[in-house]
Amino acid sequence: MTAPAVRNGIKKLHRLIASERMCKLSQGDLLVELIDRHGLRAIDIARQTKQRPSDLSQMYKTCRMFQRRLRRKAVPYNIYFLAMRMVQKFRLLGLQPIQVLQEIREIGFTQHRDVTAHFAARARHIEQQRLSALSAMVPARLPSDRAYHAPFQTLLNVFDNGSIKILHVDPPYVYPGRPGGRYTAASARPRTCDNRDATDAIDLVIDLLRDWQSKLASGGVLLLWQASGPLPKPIAEAIERYGWELERVVIWDKGRAQAGDLGSAYSVQSEWLWVLSRPGDRLVNHDTSPRGDILRFAPVSLPSLAGDQQHAF
Repeated sequence: MTAPAVRNGIKKLHRLIASERMCKLSQGDLLVELIDRHGLRAIDIARQTKQRPSDLSQMYKTCRMFQRRLRRKAVPYNIYFLAMRMVQKFRLLGLQPIQVLQEIREIGFTQHRDVTAHFAARARHIEQQRLSALSAMVPARLPSDRAYHAPFQTLLNVFDNGSIKILHVDPPYVYPGRPGGRYTAASARPRTCDNRDATDAIDLVIDLLRDWQSKLASGGVLLLWQASGPLPKPIAEAIERYGWELERVVIWDKGRAQAGDLGSAYSVQSEWLWVLSRPGDRLVNHDTSPRGDILRFAPVSLPSLAGDQQHAF
């Protein structure tokens, strides 16, 4: 690093990096002018420049939120972009752009995954505070037609006995042959759901089987998703111990085999839905939908958003 030619090269590289940062921000400023002043759309500009509309939209949003007067010379475009994404993604927090920018800089984050995890934890904390009172509410006071992002155990006292027609549950699975039974030890998926280890994943399902049958209405049903194949032994034993009756195992055929365990002669192409009810209840097909026990429909996940998606339990 001390050789004259190397030092000269490093200086040039610094200048080029600085130029690249300024160029990105200048592109965004020009997009703001073209879109806000001249009424163009990102898709119109993309067709003319052969650029991806999503990339242009992100630059536009970033530079519109962080106008020239708000910028700091030493801050690269990527940090402004991350701050913009967090303000938009976590509206519940009521974040101010400058405060988010400062927080990201102080902590030293540079990766989207790390920044998202940080602000997601803050959002979960606020949501947990708001929902902690729900577990003490009397039944029938819970506002309907909305989503509650909370551990299901905290909502047990909110619902009256005999009030629920469908409990539709997609808990973390246990994958034999994987480290700790998780999807993958290095997965970017949140540990709060998909990437739980085997013990936590099984305990969640046992909590549900133990406590929630009394909440089902007459003819109500528990739809329990699990990985294809036999149930883990503790879950099978809990179904019997807590008095559930198995109506049917419905198979979701995903249409193509997944990578799965490469040491096995078979690969995974399905997930299984265990249809459970109270003993003696008769389940009814209310909407005359197909009665076959094989489901065929495409997964709804978006690979391009894999790092941002939250898997709803």
